[in-house]
Amino acid sequence: MRARLDVGHKVTRVKTQVQTQVQTLLKIRRLSKPAEVGDSWTRRHRRWLASLCTGKASWPALATLLRQLAALEREIVLLDREVAKLSEAPRYRETAFELVKQIKGVGLLTAMVFLTEMGDLSRFWNRRQVGAYTARGNRGYRYYVCTKAQKHGWATCPTKSVPATEIEAFVVGRIRCIGRDPSLLASTLEQARAQNREGVERLEAERTALAAELKRWHDEVRALIGETATNGHGTSPATGRLADLQDRIRAAEQRASEIRDELVGLGREGVDEAALRARHKPEAKSAESGHIPRLSRLMALAIRFDRLIREGRVRDYAELARLDHVTRARLTQIMNLHLLAPDIHEDILFLPRVVGERDAIAEPHVRPIAAAPDWGKQRRFWEEVRALASGSVSASQPGDAPHQHADR
Repeated sequence: MRARLDVGHKVTRVKTQVQTQVQTLLKIRRLSKPAEVGDSWTRRHRRWLASLCTGKASWPALATLLRQLAALEREIVLLDREVAKLSEAPRYRETAFELVKQIKGVGLLTAMVFLTEMGDLSRFWNRRQVGAYTARGNRGYRYYVCTKAQKHGWATCPTKSVPATEIEAFVVGRIRCIGRDPSLLASTLEQARAQNREGVERLEAERTALAAELKRWHDEVRALIGETATNGHGTSPATGRLADLQDRIRAAEQRASEIRDELVGLGREGVDEAALRARHKPEAKSAESGHIPRLSRLMALAIRFDRLIREGRVRDYAELARLDHVTRARLTQIMNLHLLAPDIHEDILFLPRVVGERDAIAEPHVRPIAAAPDWGKQRRFWEEVRALASGSVSASQPGDAPHQHADR
């Protein structure tokens, strides 16, 4: 089932691409559909497209695309029939038809896609668990679910489930509060130092025992070498014993090297009382708090997109828009940030972090600056926008200043 649905989605995407190519051909020849044709891709519209490929003014490229489109649509019809036939299976029939009847806007194909991805719906108690199972893009939603409710019924637990982010933040906050207790902090410090001392003592004892073993084995090797030299290179038992000792010495020397590294690590990881106390101090809002402004992220994205095109990894802006799931107009707005002066690029990339919910400078504020052809004017406009954002200049709209100067 999943393979058929995947094929259906791929064929649908290819169909959309072919339709886009047809529209591009019409724009190249500056042809627009007549008013009486009506909406795009209706029967009347298709007949008009077919008429462009016949007669004296034949159009082979358009005719090829129309044949591809017809073949793809036939394939989609066959796949839909296959999915409808599979939906009659006992595994899907009852649940699929319930979804179709109860949820507005859900057809048979959508219901089958949902059931194929989700599997057995009876394992979910409520919509929160369904949300925890699903993912948006590459981001998942994690929840902690009550085990008692899972085993004995959802009504036995008043909380049922808690978002993982909230409960983890609460636990970390409580741990920090506990760490501010001076007596508990002193006890923790003493225990950490005791564990460090025990580790050093254990490793030192093991290293001493290894050194004694190595000395004894080296003495035995020297004795065996002398015995072999005296008796000649025959098949004496000394030869086998010598090979065994060499293996033991090699393993012991490797372990001794590991012990040295562990001792160095324990020495570096010694418990620092000042660092431990600083770790549990109340966190003050620093320069690293807040989030990176959206304008800075868009500027970095424009630089990344430009590099992809220059390296030939992406053909053009149209392909970038399709891959990034945005419209071409929106991608053009982002790429127009490249028209700004280089020093404005740097200012935007290193804007201070935003502590509140709203950015002081947004991308629409910069659009009129990028439209100015002179970098000197851009720099003046940029300084005015920054002044407006900092509140040093009173104005009704932050984006008005560049337009007013441009008119003068």
